[in-house]
Amino acid sequence: MTPNFTPYIRVAYDSYIESDFYLSRAIYDYELIYLMEGELLVSVEEETYHCIPGDIIFLKPRQHHVLKAIGKAGIRQPHIHFDFYTQADSPDVKVSFSKLSNMTEEETSWFREDITETHRIALPAVTRLKNPILIERILFEMISEFSQKLPFHENVLQGLFLQLWGCLNREWNWQNNEQVQKYWNELQHVKAYLSHHCDKEVSLDELERITNISKYHLLRMFKLTYGITPIKYQLQSRIEKAKEFVQYTDHPLSEIAERFGFKTIHSFSRAFKNIEGVPPTYYRKKEK
Repeated sequence: MTPNFTPYIRVAYDSYIESDFYLSRAIYDYELIYLMEGELLVSVEEETYHCIPGDIIFLKPRQHHVLKAIGKAGIRQPHIHFDFYTQADSPDVKVSFSKLSNMTEEETSWFREDITETHRIALPAVTRLKNPILIERILFEMISEFSQKLPFHENVLQGLFLQLWGCLNREWNWQNNEQVQKYWNELQHVKAYLSHHCDKEVSLDELERITNISKYHLLRMFKLTYGITPIKYQLQSRIEKAKEFVQYTDHPLSEIAERFGFKTIHSFSRAFKNIEGVPPTYYRKKEK
């Protein structure tokens, strides 16, 4: 189950360092760094990574790490510091630039609890993004909100973080499944096909014919990628379109049912209630 985070964004900043960048420290909170320009040698505890533009670096509380520039080029690294859950002392915690051995007793009290194990957060220290433009866009929206401090910016920042975190974990999940990568184009084609054929019921045999992939294998891959079977996805699309007609037209329900490929009004009503939780007549109620 996805945790219900209430993130606190401590810093959202686009930093550029000319050259000779070197940093050795432990941090109190979590940090996400997007390497946009330059190359970094990143050591996190006992692992070392050669990071290039498009990489995401995920650092945890109390985790000693070293960031060192490679070559003479400057380093551009939009980044955020955050807590997964907003706490009473979240505004008081600073950003650390010190080694653990150099910290005072007060400073060590600022370390956040690392929840990555208990919450099964599997994002690794370094992820090489397949789609960095999406992550880049969300990060710069966060940086803009953080710097402008417009009314309700805290709420906007929380929403953007949840979007960012979801996209990162989705990409990591897909990267760890070679089958999803192998059949990505076919899966996208199937999804588009289902969305554009809301006027009838599409079968797995039909999807097998248009993709030349075993329907059972396609079923597994689609569910792994989108969290739902292709047949359920298409049924939801049909019901969503049908609901618009129920709400915004005066067409009889029997006509709407036929338009979206249901053989009888009864099968339409049953499917509608299974998806929406209420019968289609619910959306035809007139105000008194």
